[in-house]
Amino acid sequence: MEYKLLNEEESFAYLSFNTDGLTNEIGTETMVAETENHWSKLLESVVVNTTDGILITDTNFSNPKIIYVNNALSKMSGYSKQELLGQSPGILHGKNFQQAGIKILEKAIQLKNYCTVDLINYRKSGQEYDVNVSVSPVFDRQGALTHWISIQRDVTSHKRYVQAVESQNERLKQIAWMHSHSLRNPLSKIIALAKLIKVENCNEDQQRLLNYFTQSVYDLEDVICEIEGMAYIHEPRED
Repeated sequence: MEYKLLNEEESFAYLSFNTDGLTNEIGTETMVAETENHWSKLLESVVVNTTDGILITDTNFSNPKIIYVNNALSKMSGYSKQELLGQSPGILHGKNFQQAGIKILEKAIQLKNYCTVDLINYRKSGQEYDVNVSVSPVFDRQGALTHWISIQRDVTSHKRYVQAVESQNERLKQIAWMHSHSLRNPLSKIIALAKLIKVENCNEDQQRLLNYFTQSVYDLEDVICEIEGMAYIHEPRED
């Protein structure tokens, strides 16, 4: 089965997909053609209208060329389709080629394997953005590699949100650590004092009051220990 994707120059990029499982269930050539046409239009609609960026390259390992990009990737990167077609996908990495994700990506491409990594890409303006990249090889009926498809999702907002939550959690841990340790010193003194208190000839009410005071001190110690445990407090180290 061949799918054709319209590019900016009003020409088509053709992709071949293995459809043996599908055609074996079709009874006539007309039904096969109709089914293939249906799926071709459906695939083209998904590619054109998805909010994820889609990029298709040839199979030149040392110098791959972009042969198709959808509107979403153009909008995401700030490059027009004309500026991207014929370029290497590396244009999106700026000068930051030392990323661990790029090394993983190159290894997967060399082995003709599917791969998904998180990268930092750069818009035409030079502004960086976080992106999740999934790369898949496309093979023809004979098993020969014909193209690479890259699906890219801008995860900048999600990353910033996660970083903000982690930063807030760290601040809360520091606050909990400071408060718990600020309370522990005077509490230790109170506990020691409670152990030393011995009231002779005290009446029942006085003894009840003393017991209540002692138990309250130990209850407060338990609360501080619980706060420290829940926050996974560790004494901060000086750099």
